[in-house]
Amino acid sequence: MRNTHTFVIESDGAKHDLLLDGQTIGSFSTFEAAEVAANDIASRTAPGASLKFRLDFKWTLSDLEMRAATLEWESEETTTRR
Repeated sequence: MRNTHTFVIESDGAKHDLLLDGQTIGSFSTFEAAEVAANDIASRTAPGASLKFRLDFKWTLSDLEMRAATLEWESEETTTRR
């Protein structure tokens, strides 16, 4: 079974919010710290996984940037039959 999760880091210059599948899971003082936290989650979910964030949106009238990475992996579907 294919699993997919989307990580987004929203940066406004002062803080960097990490979102996982649209839910905020943390706020960090640097982009790098948010990226490390996202990679930690990804590697716990799919051992050996590494995320590469790319710029998805930048508003030039402010400091707002949004960078995203997608984690996809195959897992065995387990079902219990009685």
